[in-house]
Amino acid sequence: GEIDIVARKGDDYYFVEVKTREAGPLATDLAVTPDKIHKLEKTARRYCYQRRIAEVGLIFARVLVVVHTASKRIQFRFAVII
Repeated sequence: GEIDIVARKGDDYYFVEVKTREAGPLATDLAVTPDKIHKLEKTARRYCYQRRIAEVGLIFARVLVVVHTASKRIQFRFAVII
């Protein structure tokens, strides 16, 4: 598996899935499917095991990057998913 972003703040580890969508019907929070969430969690736990990181303070999140091509704007939507 792959993790887009792994970040640490204090004792918390953030595992973040990033999806980019053009503005429209597919630019929803559903861009990160339940299967992808399960794979993210599994990969993060392997990451922690390999680095001897206690599985405490793990935060799983997603960032949806929505591109508005007409107005040349980018919108970021962040949410904790687990």
